[in-house]
Amino acid sequence: MKNPIIITLEMFHDPYETDHGDGYYPHIIHSDGMASTTVKFILTPDHKSWLQMRYYENYIRGIDGLDGDIGTELLALLNKQANITSAIDIYNSYGRILYPKKI
Repeated sequence: MKNPIIITLEMFHDPYETDHGDGYYPHIIHSDGMASTTVKFILTPDHKSWLQMRYYENYIRGIDGLDGDIGTELLALLNKQANITSAIDIYNSYGRILYPKKI
């Protein structure tokens, strides 16, 4: 059995919106007022999906959503860092699809 592929990213979020607003919508690029957070993703064994990992040493809640083009950018970044092109979607730690958005 192969070792799982795990990618750790520094992402950024608005703490006020995370705690009191719409929820946890992290970004890849930092901007003023955003806090840094570490988010881990694991590639499914079939190499088709990225799953946000649950971990508790520094509790990270499940991502609620990805604004604008962040889903496209995040998928490209994860695939590039893993040196693959096969993954086509991203799920949060609760098992809900984040990208592509289902309408």
